[in-house]
Amino acid sequence: MPDRIVVSFRGIVPPGGGALYLERALALKQRAEAHGATLCAWSALTFSFDFDPDELEEAASLAALAQESIPEDERFGAGIAAGEMRVLGDGGGMAKLGWGAPLVAAALLARDARAGEVLIDSELMDKRGAELLGLGFRISGERRQLLPAARHSLPPPLPVRVEASPASLPPPRLLQQSYPFGPSSTNGPPSTRGSSISDAGDQTAELARQALLQGNMAALDLLLEKLRVTGEHGDLAERMAGLVALRRGATAEALRRLRDATESVKEPAQQARARLAYAVALSASGRTEGALLEALEALSRARAAADAPGARACALFLARLSAGAGHGAAASTWFKIAQGTAA
Repeated sequence: MPDRIVVSFRGIVPPGGGALYLERALALKQRAEAHGATLCAWSALTFSFDFDPDELEEAASLAALAQESIPEDERFGAGIAAGEMRVLGDGGGMAKLGWGAPLVAAALLARDARAGEVLIDSELMDKRGAELLGLGFRISGERRQLLPAARHSLPPPLPVRVEASPASLPPPRLLQQSYPFGPSSTNGPPSTRGSSISDAGDQTAELARQALLQGNMAALDLLLEKLRVTGEHGDLAERMAGLVALRRGATAEALRRLRDATESVKEPAQQARARLAYAVALSASGRTEGALLEALEALSRARAAADAPGARACALFLARLSAGAGHGAAASTWFKIAQGTAA
């Protein structure tokens, strides 16, 4: 049976509040899919997702969503554990019914967790606690509460409505994964159609990035089409389209799009983003060696462009890649490089 990391959520359904509970649970499911999670269990009060063993950061980041600033007494409790899982059925897409000891452990932890609290299984903490600390998370107290690091905090999204989509989108995910899908500062020549159109294009690009990281495909399709019509941020739209294809299971198409995107841009800052996006896709498809080479090349281009956020994103991705491959010393070194870049 394959090893998996399981994150379980449990909430309280207030009298007459069933519709609100379900709405928030489904919204969290949508965001879990944006983190690459697979739905593995769903019951009346508890729902769970699992990840590949090398996706510890994504799993911990998903669990941390329980601590979001909705009314405190309405937050979910969460638990996170790891171990062997057995697949019982394929629900299609990003849902596969499963069962195993980590699901039991995570569900029990979610039951014991207070609203907004994330509890980590003792076995997972013993085996990978140092890795979590290296990724910036914290583990607090005898209850082994998992806390997000301050460096993961990002500003809220722009309060701009998108037709046929939610009025606002949640904050984007971690920097090293959101960075390749933001518009670069050297995104081609200035628009000749007026600054207001250019500003609108930048705003559309930012909303598209947020929709992508949230997993809101309906909004993303509308926004990408708008970018294609205006012709602005074409390189960004192509990178996003590649990742959308990857999330929909079209691996070959995704890798082709993202590889082509690396060849269609010339400036170092654009190259850094394109190559890091390609590295993320290669890693997600199990091609670790290729992901390593592309990430190193992306880091080189980011440094050539004096792009400090880009260099930090590449170093963080290399740390995650090294940790997933079992190279703890290399992961620690890359993390220190990322911290030095940030400083």
